[in-house]
Formats: sequence, structure tokens, C-alpha cells
Amino acid sequence: MWTIQDKKGFYFSPKDLSLYTYINELKTSGISSLKIEGRMKSPHYVYNTVKSYKLLLSNNDAAFKEACCLPENDFAREKATFNFIKKSDDIFTPKLSKQTGIYFGKITKVHKLSFMLKSSLNLNIGDTLKIVDSAKDTSYTTKVLNITIKNDSYEIETNLTSLKVNMDVFKISNSYTEKNLKMFTIKQQ
Repeated sequence: MWTIQDKKGFYFSPKDLSLYTYINELKTSGISSLKIEGRMKSPHYVYNTVKSYKLLLSNNDAAFKEACCLPENDFAREKATFNFIKKSDDIFTPKLSKQTGIYFGKITKVHKLSFMLKSSLNLNIGDTLKIVDSAKDTSYTTKVLNITIKNDSYEIETNLTSLKVNMDVFKISNSYTEKNLKMFTIKQQ
């Protein structure tokens, strides 16, 4: 963790490069290929990113809307253009350690094999969560074993026992997409 005057943050907290909104500029500049970074990324990220650019390059107006939504649901980091057209100061998320996934909420209560949090996002049994302990710069990954909704909170059953109140929770995959990716992989083999 770094400290400068009264500010603190985590090293290596960049956002992901996303230029899908500039696809026309890329095409007219004479670029004939794109390198999509997939190393250390989830299958969701690779699938959604490749599909998004493929749809955008197809010149199909109907596909444009779908293509622009895909990167926002790839369970990766926030997106940035990294000074592609103009200077951008918004390329890092230093307040989040090991930030990958869609921010789901903070743990509000911990039980032996479950925890509670408030969130307006959807969650299903089989989804995968990443739970981050920023104080120790550590993270834990778990599948959702069971869910109970109480008032406006989720109680999430898990196999983790080292959770604490105020840990950040990120959704890093959903069971529906995982099933589709497995079927896609099986068909390719």
C-alpha cells in the first residue's frame, strides 16, 4: 500500500483498457488486427471481450447494442480508455485491493459458515464471489452454496471460515455463464 500526504492506495490497481466506443476510429486508422489481453483473465472476460469486438467489427447496427453491454458484464475491473483520444486521469482504482469483478457489497454480519450483505444485484446458487480483506491485502474465492434473502439483505452460505465484517465482496462469475462456457468448450473439442 502506498501513502502520499493524506491519500492511501494499493499498487497495481489499473482499470481494464476498453476501446469499444472508439471502434470506428480504430477501423478508419488502418488497424488490421487487435490484441485482446486474456492472460490472467477469467473465461468470462475473454469470451465477452472477444465477442464484443467481433460484433462491433461486423458492421451490424443491431449487434452494436449487445456488443457495448458485454464488457460491462465480464466480471473484470472497471474500464478506461487510457488516454486513447484525450488525457484521462481516471485509469486507476487505488482504493480497491485486488479489484476484479463486479462490486457486490460489504459484509455486514458473519456467522459460522455464512455471511450477510446488502446488495441490489442478482445472486444465484453456484455464482462465484471474491471476498477481499484490504487490511491484509488478501482475497478468498468461494461458490455460493445457498442464499436466503432477509429484508433487504442476502445471507450467503459458503465454506469459508475466515471472513470478517466490512470485507468487500465482488461477483466474479455467474452459474449461468459458466454453464454456457462449459458447453462452448465441449463443442470446440
